[in-house]
Order: sequence, then C-alpha cells, then structure tokens
Amino acid sequence: MGWFTKALSTSIGKKLLVGLTGMFLSIFLVVHLYINLHLFKNDGGETFRAMAEFMGTTWAVKVLEFGLLLGFILHIVYSILVTIQNKAAKPAGYGASPNPGTSKASSRNMIWLGLLLGVFLVIHLQGIYFKAKFGHEAHDIYELTLSVMSDPAWAVVYLISMVALAIHLKHGFQSAFQTFGLNVPKYKGMIEAVAILFWVGVPAAFASIPVYFAFLGGK
Repeated sequence: MGWFTKALSTSIGKKLLVGLTGMFLSIFLVVHLYINLHLFKNDGGETFRAMAEFMGTTWAVKVLEFGLLLGFILHIVYSILVTIQNKAAKPAGYGASPNPGTSKASSRNMIWLGLLLGVFLVIHLQGIYFKAKFGHEAHDIYELTLSVMSDPAWAVVYLISMVALAIHLKHGFQSAFQTFGLNVPKYKGMIEAVAILFWVGVPAAFASIPVYFAFLGGK
C-alpha cells in the first residue's frame, strides 16, 4: 500500500483521484435520476416505492452506499487539496484548458460550487433519506418525496443547486478528461458532445421534478 499512498501524494495522483471519484459520483447521479424520474409515472408511486425498497434492502446496494459515502469524502478532500496545490503553484490550474481566462475563473468557483452542493446534499438527505430511514415516524417514501418536491421554497433551492451542479459538472468533465489524457483532437468532438449532454441534461432532468410538482400543479 506504500506505493498507493505515495502515488496519491503526488500532484497527478490527487488529480486522478478527483477525476475517478467524480466519474463514480456521476454514475450515482444517473442512477438516482433514473429512479426519481419515476415520480412522473402515473401509477400512484408503485414503481418508485418498489425501486426505493430495492435500494434500501439489497445488501449489494448497501455496500455501494458505503462506497458512495467514501467517494464523496475523497472527492471533497482531494478537490480541496488540489485547489490549495494549484494556488501554491501558479499559474498552473487544475484541469487547465486552452482558454486560460475561463479555466481560471471556473477553477476558482469549483470549490465554492462544490461546497454549495455539499450543503444542498445534506439538506436533501435530511429532508427525505434520513427522515424515511431513521425518523421516529413511519413515512411513505413516495408521499414524503412528493411533499418535499411540491414545496415552492424547496423547489427554488433545488433549482439554484442544479445550476451549480451543471457548472460543476461542466468544468469537472473538462478537467477529468484533461487529467486522463483523453482530451485529444481525435476524441475531442465526441467528448464535448457527451459532456454537454451530461452537464446540461442531468441537472435539467432533476430540475424538471420540482418545477412540475411545485409550480405546474403536478400530482
């Protein structure tokens, strides 16, 4: 394990870990979105409840939950370390791109956007996940989720957070592919297309849920 610890102490090692954990968390986002979109299904919440039950009782998913928590912690800690490292080694910046002005501005904002998303995540988990799993009262996960998504105040917070998520994902994708050495002319067009689809599509799809239930009268 000595070589692994030594590798993570290097500049490229830290950036690789940030990129890898970011990709792992992106997979989680897609899975989470897939489940949440079933709130739109007109079956009284049957499918959403079944999926939530599967996620809450399957041992393999519980193991992945621990991995997810570890991934969040590592992503946050090493992102902060990379930010500090970049400031100490100017003018180089994390995930520098051909447009240095834009890159520097994005890099400076990444840490704050990440912290904003961390606060949003804690509030989101407390309002639904922890209340359903550890609350003193029994909650129907479908009804609980709908009640949260139907709250206009929460919807505004959610929408602001999704804008922050989109910006974070946009820069994160650019930085990750740069770090992995994949941002080359041969794959540049495909990478940019996938990145745009992801950083625009995923937050927009998440945002559609509170918009529908809080502002459009969805039931």
